[in-house]
Amino acid sequence: MSEESVGYCQITLDAKLASRAAPDLYAQLAKQRGNTLVLDASRVEQIGVLSWQILVSAAKTWTNEGKSFEVIDPSVAFTGSAADLGLDLSLVGVETDGEAAGGA
Repeated sequence: MSEESVGYCQITLDAKLASRAAPDLYAQLAKQRGNTLVLDASRVEQIGVLSWQILVSAAKTWTNEGKSFEVIDPSVAFTGSAADLGLDLSLVGVETDGEAAGGA
C-alpha cells in the first residue's frame, strides 16, 4: 500500500519479503524512481537477502540521483535481519544519529 503525491511516495513494506517477494518489491520501487521515497518497515516479519539487495541498491540509486530515500519505523525483525547479515541500516536510509542516510 502506498500514499502518493507529486514527487513523494510512502510505501508500507509487506510483512514477508522473502525471495518470492523480491520481484514485486523491485517493481514497486522502480515505479517510484525520481520521487522522494519513504518506506515504512514496521510490519516486516521476514526479509531475505534478495530484498536486502534491492533495498540497498535502491537507496544508492536514489542518493546518486539526489533524491531522498528513507526507511521509517523498522521492525525488530527488520533490524535483526540487518544485524544478522552485518548490514549497517544507514545503507537503506534508516535514521542514525539524527540524520537520514541517503537523503538529499
